[in-house]
Amino acid sequence: MEESVLPRIAQRPDVSPPDPSPRVVTATLNAALDVTLALDALHFGTKQAVRSEHVQAGGKGVNVARALARLGEPALAWVVLGGDTGERIRGSLECEGLPALGFEAGGESRTCLELLEPDGRATQLHGAGVEGGGDLSERVMAALSQLPASVAWFALCGSLPPGMPPRTARDLLDAARRRGIRTAVDIRGPALVEAAAAAPDLLRVNAEEFRALSARPLDRWLADRTDRPGLVIVSRGAAAFEAATPRGDRWRIQPPAIEAVNVIGCGDAMLAGWLAAELEGVPLEAALRRATALGAAEALSPVAGRPDPALALELEPRVELERL
Repeated sequence: MEESVLPRIAQRPDVSPPDPSPRVVTATLNAALDVTLALDALHFGTKQAVRSEHVQAGGKGVNVARALARLGEPALAWVVLGGDTGERIRGSLECEGLPALGFEAGGESRTCLELLEPDGRATQLHGAGVEGGGDLSERVMAALSQLPASVAWFALCGSLPPGMPPRTARDLLDAARRRGIRTAVDIRGPALVEAAAAAPDLLRVNAEEFRALSARPLDRWLADRTDRPGLVIVSRGAAAFEAATPRGDRWRIQPPAIEAVNVIGCGDAMLAGWLAAELEGVPLEAALRRATALGAAEALSPVAGRPDPALALELEPRVELERL
């Protein structure tokens, strides 16, 4: 591998090298420093004290890797980092012991501020992120060609940094597929259209993101495409969501009724639950139920990426799964 691709996180002597045989790689190409502030109530235009503060490395793929680790399936987290904030993200990953491969970029990694109220309502302020131009796309592609044979899933998550061509999403997924690696997508923005065109094995979107892909119902959208994803999950928060395959299999899935503490990261936990179940060879309907329960457990955690697996097991029987 070229020296420009090697991350400092793997070169520094005080850091353990990434797991040489991960089964999942998550790609967070616009990693963030997540700052969660718990407030009694949010009042705009005033000075307020916070009840608690938590800072950790963030971004959707990082949260997926963090949740997978809690399930006993350590993943390798790819992260694009820049500036002093990037160093703080790097330090957070090291402190947690999350295996990571870092890619240096110009500019400053973004900070995502999450203002959390007691009723579970969250207000999010997301920074722009690093500079995604130059040779960054080529360096990430080069790293994909070096993945070990143990990797079974490549999960592209979050958003692309400003300046990175949306086509990069499709190129990465196509390259993974050529290597026989299954692909999962939970990405937003213009890159979502490109990623969907790569026909990933799993495409997870929320209802608003799906409307950006198609005005048609999910089953019609799948039926009319030649580049059809293997499984599409359209989530709607606490409301029932839908899953469908190109073969015409469809499910309505109702998450268990809970009093959410923090809904940020629920989709990431759901993706982690799905990947872990797939790696265990769990049947499709049972995998959907397990993934939904882990997403619900995440909603009961005050911090993203830290669902309680034991709580998810308790919630699993309360997931309602209906074959349509």
